[in-house]
Amino acid sequence: MAKSESPDIEVGKMYFRYADHFPGRISSMCMLSSVVKAIEEKLTKRQLSMFKKDIFGHFLECRSFPFSGVILHNLLLRQVAHEEDSREDQLWFQIGKHLIRLSIVEWCLVTGL
Repeated sequence: MAKSESPDIEVGKMYFRYADHFPGRISSMCMLSSVVKAIEEKLTKRQLSMFKKDIFGHFLECRSFPFSGVILHNLLLRQVAHEEDSREDQLWFQIGKHLIRLSIVEWCLVTGL
């Protein structure tokens, strides 16, 4: 939820109450195998070797991308307000009894950037 759109919500409360949860469908049309094939075809052997050593090199190992729109939708429904919510580079989620932060730090750890 964009900060400009978010109403004043008490810290620790979900943006969407359970009663307001709604069914949704999120899909991905990513053709990762086509992208990998195009990269491999366009680069010379030397360039491909350099690319593999780069931070994006691990993408060449991904021929398919398992994606779960249901998991993503349910995660987004569990976004909560947090005292550090004024920071634009992070999101907070309530999963069970756990408060989970997703910031640029966690994103870099997961993606290897």
